[in-house]
Amino acid sequence: MKKLTLTLIFITILIIQIGCINAKSAGEYGTSGNKIISKKLGFYLCDYFPDKYKLTLLNKSIIEIDTAWCETKWVYDNDGNPKADKGSGQNFIIPLKKDDVGFNFEFHLLNTANQAFSNGMDSSRCVLSTISLKDTIAVVVFEKSLDTSIGWKKPIRIDTIRFFKKLKSSAQINIFPAVCVLTNSG
Repeated sequence: MKKLTLTLIFITILIIQIGCINAKSAGEYGTSGNKIISKKLGFYLCDYFPDKYKLTLLNKSIIEIDTAWCETKWVYDNDGNPKADKGSGQNFIIPLKKDDVGFNFEFHLLNTANQAFSNGMDSSRCVLSTISLKDTIAVVVFEKSLDTSIGWKKPIRIDTIRFFKKLKSSAQINIFPAVCVLTNSG
């Protein structure tokens, strides 16, 4: 009985230790959890403003899009620490809020020649992998067909969002169309 108890304690300790092993494998790509972390790690590059902040899907769900941000692509080193992988492009991160619609939509770069790796999406953001950063990055939004017999076999292109790079100077040029009214004060 004592031997069985010691064996069970040993197995329990072993399972706990295995669970604590760092899951970050050397050479595995990562994306910072947010812009603040990216800045602290030294990977943050710039912000991009979208030309629209809300999308309505075919099922009437709403997606809210926030200012995108970019960072240098990075990997984990042999010790599990992040290090820049400058030759691999950038992570273009689009923060979003959505109704509980699951994953019935996708974002893709319009310029597929600028795509370095496959895209990723979770509940609060989409990560696109770019080869280079342009002043304007166009992103196409596809939605899964509402017809369940079609689904993702023929996704429906519902919109294109253009993201404009934030200038480094303190004065941001308004890139959106505006109406100007000139008055004669004289």
